[in-house]
Amino acid sequence: MIKKCNAVFIVMFLVLSAGLNAGLLDLYRRGSIKLDPDPGFGKDVEWETLIYDGKKDIVVAPDGSIFVTNTHQDNIFKFDAGGRLTATYGRRGLGPGDLLTPSCYSLLNENYLVISEYAANSRISIFDFSGKCKDVVKTKHPCFRAVGLRDNKIAYYTLKNKNEKKETVIGEALVIIKDIDSGVEKVVDAFEKVTKVIDISPTYNLAPDNFLGECFIHGDSKGNLLVGVSNTNIFKIYSPAGVLLKTFTVNIEPIPVSEAYVKSQKDSMLASLLEQPIPQEMRKAFVNAVKKTDFNKFFEKNFPYYSQVAIDSEGNILVFKWLDNSGKANENEIFQVYSPEGKFLCETILEKSGFDLEIKGNFNTIQFTKQGIFCIVKKRDEKTYDDNYRLVKIKIE
Repeated sequence: MIKKCNAVFIVMFLVLSAGLNAGLLDLYRRGSIKLDPDPGFGKDVEWETLIYDGKKDIVVAPDGSIFVTNTHQDNIFKFDAGGRLTATYGRRGLGPGDLLTPSCYSLLNENYLVISEYAANSRISIFDFSGKCKDVVKTKHPCFRAVGLRDNKIAYYTLKNKNEKKETVIGEALVIIKDIDSGVEKVVDAFEKVTKVIDISPTYNLAPDNFLGECFIHGDSKGNLLVGVSNTNIFKIYSPAGVLLKTFTVNIEPIPVSEAYVKSQKDSMLASLLEQPIPQEMRKAFVNAVKKTDFNKFFEKNFPYYSQVAIDSEGNILVFKWLDNSGKANENEIFQVYSPEGKFLCETILEKSGFDLEIKGNFNTIQFTKQGIFCIVKKRDEKTYDDNYRLVKIKIE
């Protein structure tokens, strides 16, 4: 009888322990995650003096330190695991340790921050976690985003124009791997980007936001390179040497671009032109050109497949589905989870719970780690109508 009770106790203990030690994948498989900020995280931080908008990147180090880019003042904030500001790195400039509109998406060898700057600077700064600049890596092309890989390699992507014709600009996105030690760069992938514009005059044109496909690059859990372009459903994984290791497709059906959406974009551009502080004759020319233009030609048949990609601290690949939620900032997000090898695992809803969380575009505003989920959110003050931004932590339980 005693042995039987002990066995039951052991089973119950193991079940409870499994629940307490649930990983990120267990959390995703529940089907939904509520954006419920930990009230003790960053409790006494004066966030309004630090974060002015949601256009930030977040990187979480293995020791729990959190780094947030500050493009307004060309530096980087460091917070401890409790959300307290412990240091500020960088200053505006072009010397070692200086930064200019920094962005940070990943770590190098889990010990260094990989920081890309204003693209035309063509450089990547490497900082250790104490804020010391360890290296400045020059790139052969403008650097729009950089990520650390293994074997002392860094990947970045660049954009360049190939050709310009009337009402059409043909560009190309190149994905490049750079060897820090030798300086050798290798182009591993390329994507054509065709932009259709409204010609106003020889010196002016307008281009609606027509979803040409955003290029996403990430260093995965094995130090390889994950590459995807959002207007295709295909991802590729390259070794640090630039060898294609694997391709996989995402299980997402794209949303058709509706006539109502196209009309809303035309109306929005017209409204914006009426508010611009430009000479009356110029405004008139712009407005007339927009009114006469058929906006259907600017858009593809479908929206992109996804709006953001993240890799969590367990190596899972998170693909945020593109949602036609323009003007619906508080609408929930939906993301799909894939294994490091590209196997579909589950789909999860991120419930925003009244917060505005920007997960569309070039900024890495959310990080999924074993210590918690960290993100930049906005909450409007109903009394003052001020938009208050802050870094929050969602507990994993």
